[in-house]
Amino acid sequence: DHLRDHGSKDTIAVTLAAVYDKSEKRDDALAIYATYMNNCRGCGTQTPLEIERKYADLSLAGDNHSDQILEIYLGLARKDQANAAEYYLNASRIYAARGNQSEAMRFRDIADQYISD
Repeated sequence: DHLRDHGSKDTIAVTLAAVYDKSEKRDDALAIYATYMNNCRGCGTQTPLEIERKYADLSLAGDNHSDQILEIYLGLARKDQANAAEYYLNASRIYAARGNQSEAMRFRDIADQYISD
């Protein structure tokens, strides 16, 4: 549906971002994913989960522990229940990196609930 509505430019952009990621050009990949996500917000469509996830994962790998990345992971946990444990673990990592051990433990416990189910 997204490709039908937005054409092949998005496919090319996402492919280029993946190439940049594999080439360890994280900033270039992040810039493309950010533009893609902003374009989705601008036209009112839902950003594909895999794009949000790639953006958040690359950001976290680059030590970005911002509220924006935390919110993306929490949103993904709600939208993609099958992978919620991973998203909550990443939220835990963000809180731990910020020095907030109580929130880090709380989100680790939430992740553990998904793992044991």
